[in-house]
Amino acid sequence: MQHLQPRVFPGFVAYPYVYGKIAGDRPGRARITVAAIAAAVAGLQLGAFAVVLETASSGITALPFSTFVVLMQPIHLAIGIVEGIVTAAVVAFVHKAPAGDLAGAARSGGRSPVPPGATSSWRFSPPPS
Repeated sequence: MQHLQPRVFPGFVAYPYVYGKIAGDRPGRARITVAAIAAAVAGLQLGAFAVVLETASSGITALPFSTFVVLMQPIHLAIGIVEGIVTAAVVAFVHKAPAGDLAGAARSGGRSPVPPGATSSWRFSPPPS
């Protein structure tokens, strides 16, 4: 189970319970931005804390638990803020694009500003409830 949580917390906790609740059913640019940043920070903070718990409980660290937490959380907060801003920009762009434009441009050989496959998780994910 080592390092399972970096993949679990964002998708199964941060997206439905943080992003979904903040963005709501009809998100605008401001709600998308706040929701993306909050979800990225929450996912990374939970993942970093879980790594500390796993590592401390396995006994493979020489650091005390409190020191390890203090070293892990701030850097993951900074990473989460940057990741949230980038994610918000991408989600706002995709949200603003007319339905079918991004996929249609890629299929027709036209130049799309979004790399192929970048929107697949967005298109195939159910809307937050």
